[in-house]
Amino acid sequence: MAQYIKPHHLFHSVLFLSLLPSILTTLAETRREGEALVKWKNSLAPSSFLDTWSLTNLDDLCNWTGITCNSAGSVSEINLKQKQLSGTISEFGFTSFPNLNNLNIARNNFYGPIPPAIKNLTQLQYLDLSFNHLNGSIPYQVSHLQKLQILHLSHNELQAPNWSNFSSMPFLRILGLGSNNLESEFPEFISNSHGLTFLDLSFNKFTGDLVHESIFTDLRNLENLHLAKNYFEGPILPSIFKLSNLKILELSGNKFSGSISNYIGLLSELETLYLDFNFFEGPIPPNIFNLSKLKILELTGNNFSGPVSNDISLLSELENLNLALNSFDGPFPSNMFNLTILRHLNLYGNKNLFKGNNFFSGPIPPAIENLTQLQYLDLSMNSLNGPIPFQVSHLQSLLILNLSQNALQAPNWSHFSPMPFLRILDLSFNNLVSKFPEFISNSHSLTHLNLSNNKFTGHLVHKFTNLQNLETLYLQINSFEGPFPPDIVQLSKLKRLSLSGNKFSGSIPNDVRLLFGLESLNLGNNSFEGPLPPDIFKLSKLKRLVLWSNKFSGSVSNDIGLLSELETLDLNSNFFEGPLPPNVFKLSKLRFLYLWGNKFSGSISNDIGLLSELETLNLNSNFFEGPLPPNVFKLSKLRFLYLWGNKFSGSVSNDIGLLSNLEHLDLDSNFFEGPFPSNIFKLRLKILNLSNNRNLFQRSFPIGLELLSNLSYLGLHSSNLSGNIPSYIGNLKLLEFLDLGSNQLTGPLSKIVYNLTNLILLDVSYNSLHGNIQSDLWQYNDHPTLEYMSLISTILTGELPTTICNVTSLSVLDLSNNELSGALPNCFGNLADRLLFINLANNQFRGTIPTTFSRSCQLKYLNMDNNEFEGLLPPSLENCKHLRILDIGNNKIGGTFPSWLYVLGELEVLLLRSNKLYGTISGRSIEDPFPKLRIVDLSNNQFTGHLPIQYFKNMKSTDNLYRFQDGKGVFCFRYEASVSLTVKGTEYEVKKILHIYTTIDLSCNKFQGEIPDVIGELRWLALLNLSHNSLTGPIPSLLRNMKELQSLDLSSNQLTGAIPPQLTALTYLEVLNLSGNHLISTILTGELPTTICNVTSLSVLDLSNNALSGALPNCFGNLADGLLYINLAHNQFRGTIPTTFSRSCQLTYLNMDDNEFEGLMPPSLANCKHLKIFDIGNNKIGGTFPSWLYVLGELEVLVLKSNKLYGTISGRSSEDPFPKLRIVDLSNNQFTGHLPIQYFKNMKSTDNLYRFQNDTRVFSFHYEAAVSLTVKGTEYEVKKILHIYTTIDLSCNKFQGEIPDVIGELRWLALLNLSHNSLTGPIPSLLRNMKELQSLDLSSNQLTGAIPPQLTALTYLEVLNLSGNHLSGEIPQKGQFSTFNNDSYLGNSALCGSPLTKKCANTASPPQEVGNGDEDDAGDELTWEAIVMGYGCGLICGLSSAYIVLKLGKPWWFVRYVEVLQLKLMKRYA
Repeated sequence: MAQYIKPHHLFHSVLFLSLLPSILTTLAETRREGEALVKWKNSLAPSSFLDTWSLTNLDDLCNWTGITCNSAGSVSEINLKQKQLSGTISEFGFTSFPNLNNLNIARNNFYGPIPPAIKNLTQLQYLDLSFNHLNGSIPYQVSHLQKLQILHLSHNELQAPNWSNFSSMPFLRILGLGSNNLESEFPEFISNSHGLTFLDLSFNKFTGDLVHESIFTDLRNLENLHLAKNYFEGPILPSIFKLSNLKILELSGNKFSGSISNYIGLLSELETLYLDFNFFEGPIPPNIFNLSKLKILELTGNNFSGPVSNDISLLSELENLNLALNSFDGPFPSNMFNLTILRHLNLYGNKNLFKGNNFFSGPIPPAIENLTQLQYLDLSMNSLNGPIPFQVSHLQSLLILNLSQNALQAPNWSHFSPMPFLRILDLSFNNLVSKFPEFISNSHSLTHLNLSNNKFTGHLVHKFTNLQNLETLYLQINSFEGPFPPDIVQLSKLKRLSLSGNKFSGSIPNDVRLLFGLESLNLGNNSFEGPLPPDIFKLSKLKRLVLWSNKFSGSVSNDIGLLSELETLDLNSNFFEGPLPPNVFKLSKLRFLYLWGNKFSGSISNDIGLLSELETLNLNSNFFEGPLPPNVFKLSKLRFLYLWGNKFSGSVSNDIGLLSNLEHLDLDSNFFEGPFPSNIFKLRLKILNLSNNRNLFQRSFPIGLELLSNLSYLGLHSSNLSGNIPSYIGNLKLLEFLDLGSNQLTGPLSKIVYNLTNLILLDVSYNSLHGNIQSDLWQYNDHPTLEYMSLISTILTGELPTTICNVTSLSVLDLSNNELSGALPNCFGNLADRLLFINLANNQFRGTIPTTFSRSCQLKYLNMDNNEFEGLLPPSLENCKHLRILDIGNNKIGGTFPSWLYVLGELEVLLLRSNKLYGTISGRSIEDPFPKLRIVDLSNNQFTGHLPIQYFKNMKSTDNLYRFQDGKGVFCFRYEASVSLTVKGTEYEVKKILHIYTTIDLSCNKFQGEIPDVIGELRWLALLNLSHNSLTGPIPSLLRNMKELQSLDLSSNQLTGAIPPQLTALTYLEVLNLSGNHLISTILTGELPTTICNVTSLSVLDLSNNALSGALPNCFGNLADGLLYINLAHNQFRGTIPTTFSRSCQLTYLNMDDNEFEGLMPPSLANCKHLKIFDIGNNKIGGTFPSWLYVLGELEVLVLKSNKLYGTISGRSSEDPFPKLRIVDLSNNQFTGHLPIQYFKNMKSTDNLYRFQNDTRVFSFHYEAAVSLTVKGTEYEVKKILHIYTTIDLSCNKFQGEIPDVIGELRWLALLNLSHNSLTGPIPSLLRNMKELQSLDLSSNQLTGAIPPQLTALTYLEVLNLSGNHLSGEIPQKGQFSTFNNDSYLGNSALCGSPLTKKCANTASPPQEVGNGDEDDAGDELTWEAIVMGYGCGLICGLSSAYIVLKLGKPWWFVRYVEVLQLKLMKRYA
C-alpha cells in the first residue's frame, strides 16, 4: 500500500528544490568572497587583527573582523580602519565583491598604487583610503563608481592624473583629496559633481588662478571648501560668494591676491573663514561684518591695511579672531571689546620675518576686561604704548597672554590681580621699568614666563616660591641685580632658565643641582664669579649651558663629563684657566663648543676626535699651544673651526681635507708654519682666515687657492707674503671680503678687483703696491658691488682721476698714508652723495677742496688731515647734514671760523687744528649749535678774542654720554666711524676707531680773557687743553664739577691767583699741567694745599715755571704711589724734600730743578725703583753724594748740578751700579777726589744704544725731557736728548788726578764736560774711540802734554774747549780740528799752530794717527740748531687724536703713556 504524502510536506519540498540554485549560488558567492579576502590577507604583513579570516571559518564570514554582510549573506561593508595593517591593495579581489557598498581601510600602512580594477566595485557608495602611503596617479576608473557618495583619498602620496579622463560623479557629496602630491590645475570633473557638500584639496600643489567662473557655479550645495596650502593665485572668484550654503571656507597658504570683494557678505551661513598667509591687500570689506554666524575669522599674514572698523562688534558669535601679520594701523576699534564670547584674539605683527606689519598703536584700552571668556590674547609686535592696564588681569580665564615687542610701560603692578589659570605670560621687549611684578608671583599656574629685554630692576628674593609649575623662565637683558635668586632652585619642573644680560653677581649656589629637570641654563653677560659649583655637573638632563661674559675663574672640573646630554657649551669671555678637562671630550652629543676669550692653556688632547657630533669649535683668544691634534680632522660634521689668537704651532696636517663639511676656518694670529696643507683646497670653504701666521707661507700665495670656488671671505693679513698679487684671485667669483693688508705685496690690482664681481670689502693696506692710482686701479669706471676699499700706506702715487666720480657702490674709501698728489677733481664732492666714509689723510693733495657737495650728501666721516689743502672750507659742506666726524687738520686752510658749520647738527668730532684760521669765533643766532659735539680741536691756529663760550654751552650734551667702567676706575668715551654694510640680508658693522676722549683743545692760539665759569658745566669732559694762549685771571673753581676730567692742560698762559683746592675733587684726573703761568700757592698759608695728596688718580703733575712757594706738604711723597711724572721746576719752593716716598712708589720722572730746597736728599727716594729721570739741580741740597742712589737700577738721567754737595764720590760694593745711566750732571758742586771711575765703567752699557736717524718719528723711542747742558759756559735746553745724546758733566767741582783711560770705552758718548776742575796729566789718546762725541770740554784744568792727534778721528766733534790748561805742542790740523777757532785753545801758552797765531818750530811732527771713522754712521750728528733756549709753541702744542704733547720738558715715555692709555681703553671697549 503506497505511503500517503501530506500536501504541506510536498509544498516545502517543491520550495526547497526551487530555491536550491539560489542557495547554491549564494554559498558559492560567499566562498568566493571569503577566498578573495583570505588571498588578500595572505599578501599583507601578518596581523593578529585578521586571525578570524580563515577558509576554515567560511561559514562565519559575516562575523570576520571588519566584515559586514547584507541580508543575503554577501559582503556589503569592509571596515578595517586603523588596524595597523601593512601591504598593498593590488591583491584585493575587486571583482569578487558585487554587493560591496562601503570600503574603509583608512589609517593603516597601505602603499603602492590604487589598481584600476577598483571600477568593478560598482555598488560602492563609501570609499575611504585616507591616511596611508598610497602612491602613483589616481586612476580615472575611480570616477566610474557612479554610486559613490563619499570619497576619501587624503593623506597619501598620490599624484595627479589626467583629470580630463575623469567623469563627473553626480551623487558624490564628500570628496577628500587633501595632503597628497597632486600637482595640476583645478580638476574639471569636480565642477560637474553637483552634489558636493564637502571638498578638500588642501595641502597639495594645485596651481592656477581659478579664473573660470564655472568652477564653482554648479557647486551650490557646498558647505565646506578647503583649498589651503596650494599654489592657487589671483583674486578670489566672485562665484565663490554665490555658494550660499557655505559654512567653512579655507583658502590659507596660497598666493591669492587683490582685495576681498564686498560680495563676501552673501555667505550668510559662513561660520569659519580662513584667508591667512596669502597676498590679500586693502581694507577689510565692510560686508564681512554682516556674517552674523561667523565664529572663526583668520586673516593672518596678508597685506590688509587701514584701521579695523568698529562694525567688528556685529560679529557677535565670533570666538576666534586672528588679524596678525598684516599692516593694520591705528588704535584698537573700541567695539571689539563687545565681542563677549571671544576666546582667541591674535593681533601680533612682525617687521622682519613676514611681508606684513601690524602697527596697532596707542594704549591698550581698559575695556579689554569685557572679554571675559578670553583664553588666548596675543598683541605682540605692534606699536602699543602707555602703561599696561590693570584690567588685563581681570581676564581670569586667560591661559596665554603675549604683549611682547611693543613700547609698553610699567603700570602700578599693585593694582593687578593674580591670574590663577594663566600658563604663558610674555612681556618681553618693552619699556617696562619697575621691580618684579608681585601679581606674577601669585599666578600659580604659570609654566612659561618671559620678561626679557626690558628694564626690570632690583633683587629677586622670594619671587618664585609659588610658581612651582614653571618650566620656562626668561629674564635676560634687564637690570636685575644681586646674587643668584635663591628660590629659583626650588622650581623642580624648570626646563629652561635664562638670566643673561643682567647685573647678577656673586657665585652660583651649589643648590643649583636641585633643578634636576633643567635642559637649558643661560647665565651669560652678568658678573657671576668664582669657580663653577661642583654640583652644577649633576644637572644630567642639561643640553645647553651658556656662561659667556662673566667673571668665572679657575679650572673647569673633570666632572663636566657627567653632562652627557650636553649639546651646547658656551664658556666664552671669562677667566677660566688651565688645560681643558679630559672628560669634556666624552660629551658625545656636543654640537657647539665655545671657549673663546679665556686663559685656557696647554695642548688640545687627541681625544677631541671623540666629539663626533661637533659642528662648531671656537677656541679663539686663549693660550692653547702646540700642534693641532690629528683627531681634530676626524670631526666629520665640523662646520665652523675658529682658533684665532692662540699659540698653536707646527704645520697644519693635510688631513684637514677630511673635514668635508667645513665652511669657516679661522687660524688667525697663531704660529703655524709651512708646508701649507694642499688638501685645504678640497674643502668647500666659505670663510678662510689665515692672517698673522708669518711662517705659514713661503712668502708666496699657496698654489691651489683658486680651487676654493665657494669662498666669500679670504683673510691673509700680515702673512709675510711678497710679490705680485696672483691673477687667479680674480677667479674666486663668490669672494665678498678680501683682506691682504700688511704684507709686502706689489703689482697691479685693478684687473683682479674688477674680476671679483661680488666683492664688497677690499683691504690691501700697508703693502708696497707702488702703483699709479689712475693706471693701476681706476682704469675702469666702477665696480658693481664694492662697498669698502682700504688702500692705506700702499705707496700709491698720482692724482685722483675723474673716473673716481663714477663709483656708485662704495660706502668706505680710505686712501690715507700714501703719496697721492695734485688737486682733487671738481666732481669729488659728488662722491659724497654715495660714500659714507672718506679718508684722504697724510697725502700730498693740494689746491682747494671742491665745492660740489650737494644736498644729497650722505657723508658721515671726512678726513683730509695732513695734506696741503688751502683756501677756504667749502660752504657746500653744510649740505652734509649726516656728517659726524670732520677732520681738516694740518693743512693750509685760511679764513675765519666758518659760521655754516653750526648747521651740522650730527657733528660729533670737529678737528681744524694746525691751519691758518684766524679771527674771533663769534656766536650764531641758532638756539642749539653743535648739539652732539663731543670733540673739538682748533689748536695751533691764529684765533683771537675770548674763548668761544657757545661751544661750552652746547657741549652740555656730553652729560648724556654713557660712561663705561672697567672696574679699575678708568673711564673713556670711544668714538667710532662705523658704516653698516648689508650683505645678503646680514648687516656688517665696519668700524674705524678715531677718538677715545671727549675733548676740547683750543691750545696754541691767541685767545685772551678769563676762562669762563660755564666750562665747569661740561661734567663729562675727559680732556681740556687751553695751553699756549694769553688767558688771564684765576683758574675757575667750578672746574671741580667736571667729574670725569682725565687731563687738564692750562700751561703757558698768564693765569694768576692760587691753584683752586677744588681741583682735588677731580677723582679721575690723571694729567694736570699748570706750568708756565703766574700761579701762586694758597693765599692763606703760602703753601700747596694738603688736599692735593687726595688726588690719587694723578699720573702726571706739572706745576713748573710758576711762582709757587712754601714748603711741600709732608704727604707729598705719598703722591708718588700713583704719580709717574712730577715737575716742580722753576718755582720758589723751599724747605726740605718730604721723606714719605714709600715702597709703592711708581715715579719715573721727578724734576725739582731751580727751587730753594735745602737739607739732604731723602733716603726714602730709594724706594722709587722705577725712577728714570731725577733732576734736583739748582737748589741748596747739601751733604755728600747719597750712596743709596746706587739702588735705582732704572735711572737714566741724574742731574744734581748747582747744589751744595761735597766730598768724594766713593764706590759701592754693587757690581753693577747705575746699569742704565745715560746722562749724569754733577756740575757746580764741591765734589773732591778722583773722578768717579765707577760711573764710567758701568756706562759702557751705552754701547748697546741704537743710534737713531733723523726722521719723522719724533716720539718713537727717545725722551724729550727738559735737562740743561752747559756748553762754553752757556746753559742750553736740549730737546733731542737722552736716548740720542749720552752726557757726562762733572764740571765746576774740585776733582783731581788724571782722566782715566777707561773713559775712552764710552764710544757712544755725545757730550763730555770735565771743565773747571783740577785735573792733571795728559789727555788720554783713547778718547779717539768715542766715535759719537760731539762736544768735548776739558777747559780750566791743569792738563799737560800734547793734544793727541788720534782725536782727529772724532768726525762728529763740533764743539771743543781745551782752554785754560798747560797743553803744549802743535795743534792737530786734520778732520774736525780744522774747523775750530782760537777760543778752543786759549790759555795754553805752549800750544802752537793754526788757528793760534803762534807758529810752531820747524821740527818734524810725529805722524798723526787717525783711525778710520765709521762712515756708515754719518747722519746723526748733533745739529746745534736743535739746541735752543726756552720753549717753542709751534713745535710742542696741540692735542691730537693719537697722543698729547704738552710742552718741551715732557719725556717720550709720558707721550707713550698717553698712547698706551688710549690703546688700553680702546681694547677694553672694542
